[in-house]
Amino acid sequence: MLPVMTGTSVDDADALLTDLPTNGPRLFDGLRRDDVGARLARLSPDAIAESAALSYLAGMAAALDADQDRAIRHLVRAQALVGAEERALAARIAFELGYLYLSRTEHAAADATLLRAQDGDGPILSPDVEHLRALVADAAGNYREAREAYRSAISRSSRALTRVTRVLALTNLAVSLNHREPRESVSLCGLALATLDAEKLHPQIRPSVRNVMGYALTCLGELELAREALEGAREDARELKQGRIQLYATFNLAIVDELEGRGADAAASLDDVLARARSADLAALDGWTVIRRAWLRSRDGDVDGAQRLVKDRFAAHVPAAHADALRMLHAVDDVRAHDYGRARSALLELVRTYGEKDDELDRFVALLWLATLYRDSGRDALARRSCNEACALGQAHGFRVATNFWDADLATTARDCSAPEYAEFVAGLISGAAPAEPRPRPTVVIASDGTIVLDGTPLSDDVWRQGRTGRRQLRRLFDALYAAYPSAIERGQLADLLWPDSDGDRSIANLYAAINDLRHVLSAVPGVTLDVRDGAYALDLGGAAHLRHRHEAANDL
Repeated sequence: MLPVMTGTSVDDADALLTDLPTNGPRLFDGLRRDDVGARLARLSPDAIAESAALSYLAGMAAALDADQDRAIRHLVRAQALVGAEERALAARIAFELGYLYLSRTEHAAADATLLRAQDGDGPILSPDVEHLRALVADAAGNYREAREAYRSAISRSSRALTRVTRVLALTNLAVSLNHREPRESVSLCGLALATLDAEKLHPQIRPSVRNVMGYALTCLGELELAREALEGAREDARELKQGRIQLYATFNLAIVDELEGRGADAAASLDDVLARARSADLAALDGWTVIRRAWLRSRDGDVDGAQRLVKDRFAAHVPAAHADALRMLHAVDDVRAHDYGRARSALLELVRTYGEKDDELDRFVALLWLATLYRDSGRDALARRSCNEACALGQAHGFRVATNFWDADLATTARDCSAPEYAEFVAGLISGAAPAEPRPRPTVVIASDGTIVLDGTPLSDDVWRQGRTGRRQLRRLFDALYAAYPSAIERGQLADLLWPDSDGDRSIANLYAAINDLRHVLSAVPGVTLDVRDGAYALDLGGAAHLRHRHEAANDL
């Protein structure tokens, strides 16, 4: 193995450039990259094709020119030529090749590259191979495994080809922690920038690091500092001709604009990013921009326009990376449309999914939307429970806002429904993104015949066809509870009333199933819940629901 080059003088570097196959891969990561590129350009294609190191350099030069196909061809050849004794170079080739495959969403090819790199590497993987393992795990949604591998790569980075591995792993670990520990993300980015300068590495990575730092600061609600970091990232990317990073920084700046209440500026920036992302064939960024643009339209009242955007972009295929965000967008639209049953099911599933993925920021905002749903539908106890869970999460992780689907109404929910112990936390929540208009609770009337009417429209008959109970028995159960309101009916009496010809155990089992089905029906009816009192069942009507008695119905005639 060759010595790691740090602090090399200009004269030494000039001497080392004379032996490009030996020293070029390390010099390429430093401040003499342009000199390496100039020397490489003077070599014949045949000379490059005979050397693993030169093929690696040719692949990296092609990647800088955004020619991924040519970069992959050179790196595959470098992988075939590299010797067993050149382990640091072999690992770096594997990392760069796997990274390119992942950037094209070619996960099977990245997996195969990782497996080849691991073959014969022994129980302790090289830092670049560990880094690739982390990237593969991240792409598969295995975030805990990814963070463990990033940390392993950082701890072994002194064995890598150059210290650029440490900078990249620090940055990618920061990305992985943004939605969990944004304070730590900011610290990791600071260390990455310090390492970049101390090791005299090429500044190409600086825009990416500053972009990640800006996003982490946004998660913490430090919007002024976030804007400063993101504008710096965009300017650095422009100077270094890194169009992709320039677009991502602009995208993140649109988030800051939105959270500061400048929705029109955010929308204009996103429209520009969308056009340029499509021109550059950046499919992932294209998808995220469409979702964010649809969110802004929906928030401003143009739900139909938002749905058209999403349909046009995702009608043929929804990538796994975008699926949860689209479900969240639809759930929020359902909350605003008072379709509480469907919204509740989706939000509960998202809370569970985000918890499994260790995505605490998105779980935080999903819980606040769930609390808002419960508040708007008159389920105040459930609103307090979801709100307190969200506040505990936000307080523990330092969230003052969310980067996705944040609405001023969420801060209002937190202040209205949280326990006193979270008063200081909720006071610090950012409310800049105002909703288009207030969302009043729908009016609910239960007529004398048991018909449920929401905002003047009777509840659809299809809603009663839940589970295995059947529409007729489910209506009989509700009518019995409605007739007894506000009293409760004992479990055994209900079972005998509805299933008089069944034995006791069978009728009780049928009742349990019917009660679950009825709970699902009532989840779509604001202010109406099912209460259990010492083995008896009763309807519980909140402030949103109103009983129309028989004499009221007669007066309407």
